[in-house]
Amino acid sequence: TRPIVSGGRQVALAVPLARPALSTLEEEYLSAMRSAWILALALALVLAIPVGVVLGSRFTAPVLELTSAIRGMHGGELRQTVAVHSGDELGQLSSAFNAMSEDLAEAYQQLESSRGRLQEQAALMEDLSRRDALTELLNRRAFDERVDQIFKQALRYEHPLTLAMVDVDHFKKVNDTFSHATGDVVLREVAD
Repeated sequence: TRPIVSGGRQVALAVPLARPALSTLEEEYLSAMRSAWILALALALVLAIPVGVVLGSRFTAPVLELTSAIRGMHGGELRQTVAVHSGDELGQLSSAFNAMSEDLAEAYQQLESSRGRLQEQAALMEDLSRRDALTELLNRRAFDERVDQIFKQALRYEHPLTLAMVDVDHFKKVNDTFSHATGDVVLREVAD
């Protein structure tokens, strides 16, 4: 036994048992408590699964939609739009993604347009560097670039090759007598 002391004096003796001796009422109360806990846990589990699925899909659907849109951008389709379902962090992320996608697509379109114009201008500059502006005939640069190839082809295929050079005699006299504008007309006619 163990003494139980209260206010400095021993008031009782306690005998420890492996299992307390409970009355029938106490046994029924504990049984009801156990049943209530088991029922509560089962009910919580049954409710937690659908609630978890609903809440999980609410959070994962926008993330999956964003992931799909990002894959689309990676595939080359820069203009992607995802639905904004809410004003929370996922909604803000979706809105920011939509704005970024639109800006990126617009910038890419402008870049492609600029690239196209630059290619056209480069081709024009390339052509202008090989043609005389007045007569539109190929110039010395074009001749120098192509003569070696033309000569090798003539040798290879045993074709005759003729090179001609034209000089307008006393052309300075035309410019001095009739003006440079008239000389330009004469050069165009000779070129034609």
